[in-house]
Amino acid sequence: MILPTTTALCLQRAPHAAGSASALLGTTQFLMGALAPALAGLGGQDTALPMATSVLGLALAASGSFLAFCRPWRPTVDPLAQ
Repeated sequence: MILPTTTALCLQRAPHAAGSASALLGTTQFLMGALAPALAGLGGQDTALPMATSVLGLALAASGSFLAFCRPWRPTVDPLAQ
């Protein structure tokens, strides 16, 4: 339920370049899907600390990306409200 909604919201921000935005979103999803298990596997199998660290790191990266790319403090014009 979450992934299609987030994809639609992401593509709403760039209606003039929906194909490029979709490609960037898909590439990022595959990259994070490949990166997360690799980071979690670096610490061994004894504790869950490497997994928790990778989840925290990816959550911080997602928050940073949101602030860098969406800039929620700037007023924007809704492209669908015409």
